[in-house]
Amino acid sequence: MEDKRVVLVTGCDLADQAVSMLRDFDVVYAGHQPTEDQLVTLCERHNPVAILVRYGKITARIMDAAPALQVISKHGSGIDVIDQPAAAARNIAVRSAPGANAAAVAEHTWGLILACAKSVVTLDKRLRDGHWDKATHKSIELEGMTLGLIGLGAIGSRVALVGQAFGMQIVAYDPYAKTMPSGCERANTLPALLSRADVISLHCPLTDDNRGMINADTLAHCKRNAILVNTARGGLINDEALLHALKDGTLHSAALDSFTSELALDNGQLSLDEMQGISALLALTGNGALDLVKETVDTRFNVRVKAGWEGEGQLVEFLKQTPIPLRVYGKWQELNYSLQVDQILRKHLQDEAKRRLNDWADRNKESQSGKDVKKLLDKL
Repeated sequence: MEDKRVVLVTGCDLADQAVSMLRDFDVVYAGHQPTEDQLVTLCERHNPVAILVRYGKITARIMDAAPALQVISKHGSGIDVIDQPAAAARNIAVRSAPGANAAAVAEHTWGLILACAKSVVTLDKRLRDGHWDKATHKSIELEGMTLGLIGLGAIGSRVALVGQAFGMQIVAYDPYAKTMPSGCERANTLPALLSRADVISLHCPLTDDNRGMINADTLAHCKRNAILVNTARGGLINDEALLHALKDGTLHSAALDSFTSELALDNGQLSLDEMQGISALLALTGNGALDLVKETVDTRFNVRVKAGWEGEGQLVEFLKQTPIPLRVYGKWQELNYSLQVDQILRKHLQDEAKRRLNDWADRNKESQSGKDVKKLLDKL
């Protein structure tokens, strides 16, 4: 009996309907976020005729490990994860399924927009910390505001329809769209869209031409306190420029489903370098490591709590400006943390006590008590 041809899926599963359509093939699953080495090994072992890309990148090395490979297909529209010149040189077809996940991504986009507009994450954290901000918090009301869409394909069009239901004005920038749907106004340039939009949502593929399209220059055109959401590709945004725009108030908030970061993976060890995050309450930087085999994490951050302190005075100002060491570590399901705020406070209070004692000793330097205190301080 002739062996079935193999389809390699760079993921953990497929929908039942898809499995039924592939009944004449052997379907091999590579697992969640497979590495290049793992995919090469699977290709050498099974020699697939097709690769269905859910997660990860398909490189020339992977293609060379599968001589029978005829087609690489992306679940969705983002074929930037496939080395297209390498595929063309090997006569391997590259296909995509635009719109296959349009409903899911559009719904997720609105989840992120509403989370930003209503400060869901921030208020959830505040409530868990014992604060009830109903009397003081003011959320953003979307009705009457302008939704700016960068890309108006299957996903962007669905997002536009929901925006209209919310009573928003819809503006779209898509140089490849021949027509605009009803109720959607065309912006001829990206700056023209950014200067009008209260909410900016990205829905375009990543290309060499638009890589880093949201950068310091383009963000300078944004309305003050705009919301930025990206459910497309992380490479569309310059991370450093985004952080600066959040810090200086150009952007009210940002929600990223896709991002770029400095990641290194070695035998299940994932290193996270130069992590940064910022919100109205917190700012943090740090580094860490994940062990995907042992399912453990060890990350170390410096955290600044920018808002939410009770009271005024020098101590509160000191705490706002002082990075507090935070370590998060342990098994994924049983995380531990160590926040060294007590050590920071203890040192600050010790320094403040020394300063005040030194001032008193200087004022009473002619007295025996002043001299004794001065000698004591010199020994500390």
